[in-house]
Amino acid sequence: MNKLFTSTFGWIVLLALLIAVNMLAGWMKFRLDLTAEQRYSLSPETKKLLRNIDSTITIDVFLKGDFRSSFRKLKNSSSDLLDEMKEYSGKKLIIHYKSVDELFTGDNAFIIKERATSIATVMQIKTHQSS
Repeated sequence: MNKLFTSTFGWIVLLALLIAVNMLAGWMKFRLDLTAEQRYSLSPETKKLLRNIDSTITIDVFLKGDFRSSFRKLKNSSSDLLDEMKEYSGKKLIIHYKSVDELFTGDNAFIIKERATSIATVMQIKTHQSS
């Protein structure tokens, strides 16, 4: 074994093996959920439902932009889950990542801003009443 790594041929074989393992790992998709409650796995029922989707479903995810670390974790875990769901659906899930600012563009911008302002006002009133 010692002679293998002291020769040029040994290093070439090792390099070829590492490249082959890396390419195989990139080609195969494999996840292992070691949590007791299988928190990061899709249930068999969900997989079956996703395989039987008849039409295309579009999902808008408003987690695009610069967030603090807790929201970045949410974004990453949501992205992982949605990507796995997309694989089982046969690409019938279309996922768009958008920023919240994209809600405030276009024809509905005024209505959405007005509703958001009124919701924020109601939340402030309730907060002041409970204090």
